[in-house]
Amino acid sequence: MTRQSARERIIAELNRYNWSIENVRWILSKMENEYKAPPKAGLIEAAAEACGTTPELMKEPNEKGRLSRKREAVIARQLVFFELVNQGKTLYQAGSAFNQDHTTVIHGVKQIKNGLEVKWKPITEAYNKFQDLLHGENLHTLHNEEERAESL
Repeated sequence: MTRQSARERIIAELNRYNWSIENVRWILSKMENEYKAPPKAGLIEAAAEACGTTPELMKEPNEKGRLSRKREAVIARQLVFFELVNQGKTLYQAGSAFNQDHTTVIHGVKQIKNGLEVKWKPITEAYNKFQDLLHGENLHTLHNEEERAESL
């Protein structure tokens, strides 16, 4: 048995099913468009408002070609990553909103999880406000009122 290169194996599979290169390109373009689905409208804006920054500062690179490293912008991006991953988006999809790779998304999700676990004020306040803006009601206030009612 002769050893085939990856290219030869792919061509053999295409010929086996009578697929043309145009068909493959069309399928791949459809998959790419689905894979790079942008986040829901308003998600970035809600995170920016919750953190006291702007969507532009979160998304647009500075003169050095890097995203802002200001705390407000970083936490806002991480909130978006956290929400998208919790919605079932892939790490790649979550990162594509800001041209970031999967490792940045992993780090951002960990930062939000850890900040919520230890109740770090900048993250907990931003997260609560973000959730309020997304869901249109004051969920954490409702939760606190239920806790107070139970304690009486």
